[in-house]
Formats: sequence, structure tokens, C-alpha cells
Amino acid sequence: MPCYLSAEEIAVAIEEAHRCGLRTAAHCIGGPGFEIRLEAGLDCFEHGYFLTDRQIELLHKSGRWLDLTPSPFFTEERIRTLPPEIAKAFRRDRDEVARRMEVIIRRGVKFAAGTDGMHGELAQELEYLVQFGASESQALEAVTRNAAAVLGLEGSVGTLKSGKFADIVGVEGNPLEDIRAVKKVKTVISRGKLDLLDG
Repeated sequence: MPCYLSAEEIAVAIEEAHRCGLRTAAHCIGGPGFEIRLEAGLDCFEHGYFLTDRQIELLHKSGRWLDLTPSPFFTEERIRTLPPEIAKAFRRDRDEVARRMEVIIRRGVKFAAGTDGMHGELAQELEYLVQFGASESQALEAVTRNAAAVLGLEGSVGTLKSGKFADIVGVEGNPLEDIRAVKKVKTVISRGKLDLLDG
């Protein structure tokens, strides 16, 4: 797992972003780049597919965020679109990525959920997270409260509180009992405006 930038370049980028009041995130699946970014103060790590037990422990102790995006390894519809050698690697590494996700969740690392190559399929990411040991409540928080916190938007979105934007979805079923209910959206309220969906 190569790191394409030097430690000095990474440190300067993060320092300058923080100087401007910006949060930082970077693609990081593991390898030496993880610890370079952690030491430099990166705010959010994207993916984390191959973090070692030691790196997971360091991340947990740091209190930094990890954005989990399991779909590329577990969604065959996407894998079939990749060049054959890359598809083969994704299938080969699937079990290891599942084990890493399980350790991350079990250890209590702070995580949000995002998408990578499966944009528009965020509900599927939540289903995978539950398969890897997250509770339904943790999965829902990953795309609401936690996602808002990662982006620095927790003052206006992410939870239902007075003074925040009224962004709500109504689904068929109870996602706290079965996370697959989030795929059955029936109502969307965006900034207080109601939209009833057909079907």
C-alpha cells in the first residue's frame, strides 16, 4: 500500500487547511500513509480497508474519525464492471476487509458511513455495517449525527433539534429493528418541505 506523498507534504497540507479553519480527510486504506497522516493531524480517514490491529488501536486512542465504505468489496454488481485483474483482487481481499471492519466496529473506533464507487447506494453501506457487527442504531448514527460531525455541520443537521434544518425521511418498517427498512423511503421532508414518494 504505497503512500504517494511525503510526510512533509502531508503535514504542510493538513497544517495549512487547519490554519484556514478547514477539516481534512484523505483516502487511506492502511499502510505507512496511515501513521504519517495520523501524526500530522488528519481529521478523517476514508475507507480503512486494511488497517492493522495496531493501527486500529492508534485510531481509537486518537479519537479521530473513520469513514467506512465497504460496498466496493461486497457488491458484485460493481465488481463485475472492473477490469478482470482488479475484480479478482477485490474478490480475493473480501474476507480480509470484512475482518478489518469487524475489528474496527468492535473496538469502538468513531465512524461515519460514506460511499466509494457506489454513490447513491448509502442504504446498502448501512446493511453491510450491520453485517459486520454494528447495531442498527450505530449504523443510523453513522449517516446522521456522525456524518454531520465529520463535516463540521452538527450545529445545523444530523439530529432532530430545535433550530436545525428539518431534514427527515419516513420509511416503511422500523430501521432500528431491520436496517433494510432504510431502502423503503416513503416520505422526504427537506428543510421543512414535504415530498411523498410514489410506490
